[in-house]
Amino acid sequence: SRDHSVRAARRESRPQGRWARKAVQGLLGSAASRRSVRRVRESEMHVITGRFIVDSASEVAKVRDALVGRVERSRGHAGCIDYQFAQSLVDPCEILLVEKWASQGDLDAHMAIPDPEFSEVLATARIRSLHISVCEAGEERVMMER
Repeated sequence: SRDHSVRAARRESRPQGRWARKAVQGLLGSAASRRSVRRVRESEMHVITGRFIVDSASEVAKVRDALVGRVERSRGHAGCIDYQFAQSLVDPCEILLVEKWASQGDLDAHMAIPDPEFSEVLATARIRSLHISVCEAGEERVMMER
């Protein structure tokens, strides 16, 4: 029957062996990561991604210290799960931003804390383009780790 052939095809396409099972478990998450999924879901994590492009690589060098300071200060704020800037591997003038906050309240509190050094950089850097967005994340799963 058609139902039997579908089941047989599924069985044949399943990963075989201990390594394959571990790889699938890593992609789908272990019991520990499922617990963390529930915890994140309850706290309404907010993920901010962004990118800005400055006029030149030398401009990146000018803003680097202020960005490092921003990361170090922000990581100490309540509810900060992750906060980082990175320079693009493709375009040395592009700077990427990723932030994770446990809740909207934590993000709002972070945004309310004055940061004169970072504000000065944003006001004076020669930025060609800037885009930052926020996403409310219902769950987070580990897809791969070593």
